[in-house]
Amino acid sequence: MCYNLLQRIKSIKVRSYGYTDEWREVREDVPNARVRGVIAQELAEVFPEYVTVIPEYTLSDKKFTIKNFHQVDKTAIIIDLLASMQALSKRFDVS
Repeated sequence: MCYNLLQRIKSIKVRSYGYTDEWREVREDVPNARVRGVIAQELAEVFPEYVTVIPEYTLSDKKFTIKNFHQVDKTAIIIDLLASMQALSKRFDVS
């Protein structure tokens, strides 16, 4: 199972991107700089279990709504990454 997980992890595309001005206006915690990450729609093609689609994501206090917001479960990625690293390590273990 972990080997299959490793193969799927390897197919995740890491991208460099910037947040839109509109998104930065409503989310003060995102930088005005390029960041590395995953694109949720691309990730969903490989790991649909990591992505939740929220039909209507609303920040009431900011009067902001976006339809079909794709949210990434980064904790799940980290746990599976750990499992895949363990599988990779076992392949090269010399005891």
